[in-house]
Amino acid sequence: MKTLLTIACSLIIGLQSYAQAESQPGTWALIKSQNGVNIYAKEEICTVAPTNVQIKYKLLKFENTTANVKNVSFRYNLYYGSTTCATCQNPEYDQHFVLAPNQVREASCSNSDDALKVFIRYESERNYSPDLSQMDFGNLIIN
Repeated sequence: MKTLLTIACSLIIGLQSYAQAESQPGTWALIKSQNGVNIYAKEEICTVAPTNVQIKYKLLKFENTTANVKNVSFRYNLYYGSTTCATCQNPEYDQHFVLAPNQVREASCSNSDDALKVFIRYESERNYSPDLSQMDFGNLIIN
């Protein structure tokens, strides 16, 4: 009986640890796949030098899984704390880039690829502005 109880407890603790690991920030998650291009996202807190301000971003990764060049274009549709899109009518949020065959292009805290970083909030000043509540890709074209 002791052995059975020990095994049951170990399984429960192990499953809880696994579930927590799966939901940790910083893990790439597939959010869209279209015409041989996979789009992943993850959330990270980045420290911006020289001010050391901490900003939470949604970082994006585009993976061309084909042997062909892919042209990617879209507009960030971003919603901050409301049902009104903050960027839908603004061409400044249009993105266009080319992915070589099997190329992966990804944002990180350490690179300067700001086109693939979406602002969520100032982590150090949470009351400064509303958080990103929704994001989608307007007019996503991959060919």
